[in-house]
Amino acid sequence: TMFFFYNSRFGDSRRAEREAHPTGRHDTNEPLLHLVFSTSCGPTQDWQSHLLFYSALRVKQPGTVTRIASGCNEEEAAALRKLHDEVITGLSERFKLHVTSGDWRGDTDFHTTKYWNKPFGVKHWMEEVLGYTHNVTKDGEYMFGENPLHDSDIVILADPDMILQRPITNDFSNDTDPKFWHAEMKDELHLYYSVTHGRPMAQTYAYGSDWRKAYGKLAHVVGPNSPVHALSNRDALDYYTAGPPYILTARDIYRVTKYWTDFVPKLSELTDDFMMEMYGYSLAVAHLELKHQLIRGFMVSNTELSDRREGWSFINDDTMKDVCSSDTLAHKGPYVIHYCQRVGIGEYFFNKYLFPTTILTSCDHPLIQIPSLEEVRSTNFSRWGNGEVYGWDDFGDENPDLYRYRNAHMICSIFGCMNDAATRYRDSRCGDRNTSNYEKTWIWPIT
Repeated sequence: TMFFFYNSRFGDSRRAEREAHPTGRHDTNEPLLHLVFSTSCGPTQDWQSHLLFYSALRVKQPGTVTRIASGCNEEEAAALRKLHDEVITGLSERFKLHVTSGDWRGDTDFHTTKYWNKPFGVKHWMEEVLGYTHNVTKDGEYMFGENPLHDSDIVILADPDMILQRPITNDFSNDTDPKFWHAEMKDELHLYYSVTHGRPMAQTYAYGSDWRKAYGKLAHVVGPNSPVHALSNRDALDYYTAGPPYILTARDIYRVTKYWTDFVPKLSELTDDFMMEMYGYSLAVAHLELKHQLIRGFMVSNTELSDRREGWSFINDDTMKDVCSSDTLAHKGPYVIHYCQRVGIGEYFFNKYLFPTTILTSCDHPLIQIPSLEEVRSTNFSRWGNGEVYGWDDFGDENPDLYRYRNAHMICSIFGCMNDAATRYRDSRCGDRNTSNYEKTWIWPIT
């Protein structure tokens, strides 16, 4: 049971914020959009955040874009605010930074709970910036404050290691290709094209339905009377095995964060598995019986997954020649590239964990060399950062061209966006163009 009450404490300030950012909407009839992503404090996620902000600028993402940074000490927070003010605000005043306070999740040590920053960070941002509130009744039920100024806003929750390829809104009525939607959509009559209250969307992920078991302690995590206990395996896969980008109304996602932040600490008592955060989300939305319309075409990440799992169907015999032309594929490919996996084509290799952290904000570091289409066509292997060679012809009866061109598309898209972001930084902050390095000569040093 959930109860609702209205809290006007933030009404005037939130209204002023909305009026101060008219570009938050396409027009006055559309909801305000908030694309948010959660990070820790540190140089690795600084450059990832920079790249996501830049990609949002490049695709003209409407609304605000906010980095939520958690676990910062005072020195880190000051450095992060300085970086944001000097580099990111120059891209757009709609690009925001929210640093969570020191008490955002009690006395728990951040470094032992780094996978908590997303649920707790988003909840903190919604309470401190959008003015959401909740109370607990004497019976232990949650009372959620009504927030008429923001309830119908749309929150798009992304990961920092994502690059936008197209602007994301709450309207997908133009995505008519059946391969965009969930491969197991049972009843197309119930397919909806816009995110509204009670109708969220998210990318489908290939982590199965084991989250329902909560590492063998489901009652401990969700309580003995949760609807999750009666959830079928089919419904778990079709509606709740979700991952970012998540798209919900602000009213819906605030309720999700309350249970998400309840469940993740309990899961962490049972495991140190990094999947606990995603499992916690699935458990929270299943507990609320908030069915998601899952979509396979929001993103690509793993070049070896079937196009029944991710949005790879845009690479085919007709488009292979265009894999390194983002302009040509802009309206055919997914909304997001998620560079959570290592990718490579020939000697061109990328791994987010090993990438130089200052390449986007250096005046001297060379830009990144990008393979030519001729190199892509003649290459049948990837050499990983440790020197290991992975041959695409080893796939036997499967089409090695698919994996070759998928990897090429990832490399060209990631490196291309990096070069564009680094070029903009050099143009705006490095003075004389003749003294900055614009040569595209850097290539990953394979060990």
